[in-house]
Parts: sequence; structure tokens; C-alpha cells
Amino acid sequence: MMTADIEVEKLKEKLNSRFKGRIPEFYQVYLQTPHMLEKFLAFRDAVMKEGELSPVLKKIAFLVSVLNRCEACSIAHRKHLNELGCSALEIEAIERLEPGRLDAREAVALKAAFEAVQNKRISETTFQELREKFKEKEIIEIVSVVSLYMFLNTFNNALGLR
Repeated sequence: MMTADIEVEKLKEKLNSRFKGRIPEFYQVYLQTPHMLEKFLAFRDAVMKEGELSPVLKKIAFLVSVLNRCEACSIAHRKHLNELGCSALEIEAIERLEPGRLDAREAVALKAAFEAVQNKRISETTFQELREKFKEKEIIEIVSVVSLYMFLNTFNNALGLR
């Protein structure tokens, strides 16, 4: 077996373990570029599994995916939110962007994510609200989650992946 084939097989094993044998289509496609997939996985894990934001606050990825009409990511995030213990009402509040049904930190994070997706920037007013509720490192994490899922959603939608 060639080195590239061995690299792909190792990545497949890693993905099979991570996704319990059901590798999402995005990763199946990205296996064609193992050098990129390896780096993408490291970046994705740094954004989604590390840092100061709680996994529940990183649910802004769900809103980004809903706004971008990325069916694959929306379904995966809905399932993940259920696993994190979010109620159907909380998930609906995110999906419909109903901040009154969320705590203050969640509401401003979702507002910032919405603006970043819709306007491609966050308003000064919303940035001020973010600064009142979050440390700078957390704001960078919020924007990183939004940016990561803008990439994933665009990739999936452009190639018609489900």
C-alpha cells in the first residue's frame, strides 16, 4: 500500500471511531484530500472541543447552519443539542431566534452569530453587548464557531452534500 493510501485508511479509522461507523458525507468527500482533512479535523476540534465557551454555548453552530439552510449540519446539530440535554423548546428558540426564551449570554451570542451570517459583520452595538457578557477570548471563539460553520455549510451546500 502506498503512503497516501495508508494515510487515508488511518483517517477512515479515526472517522469511523469518531462517528461510530457512520461517517458524514462531508468527511467522506474530504478523504480525497487527506492533507487538508487532517488539518481541518485539528482546527474543528480546537474550535468545538477546546476553549472557554461551554459546549452548550457553541450551539450557535446550529443557528448558523439553519440560517445557511445546510440540511446536513442542521440535522447533526439538532441531534447533538438533544444529547447535551437541550429541550425541544430551547432548540426551537435557537432555530427561530427567539432570545427572550434564552439566557442573556446565549441571546447575545446568537444575535452576533445572526448578524455575522446575514450581514457578514457584527454591529458595534452587538459587539458592545458581547463585551459586556464575554471575555475577548470567548468572543473570538464565538466568531470562530460562526466562521467554521460558514465554511462547512458553504462546502456542503455547494456540493449538494446531505
